[in-house]
Amino acid sequence: VLVIQTDNPDASVFEATPVQAFQFFFWVFFVIGNVVVVGGILGLVFYVLNRMLTQERSNTSSATNSPATTETTQ
Repeated sequence: VLVIQTDNPDASVFEATPVQAFQFFFWVFFVIGNVVVVGGILGLVFYVLNRMLTQERSNTSSATNSPATTETTQ
């Protein structure tokens, strides 16, 4: 669909109507905002998972090195 915006032959192709400008900025900010939010959520999830994994590894290594759990062989 071709929409004729003006009959002026000297008009610029870079001019936009107010509705077009609003739609452009709305979608740009919407997409960038969603990318930032999703990135923050993924960053938080990976941070929590890494923290849990680090705690589990430290608990496992301290449990294997404690004298109560080590068995002596004779």
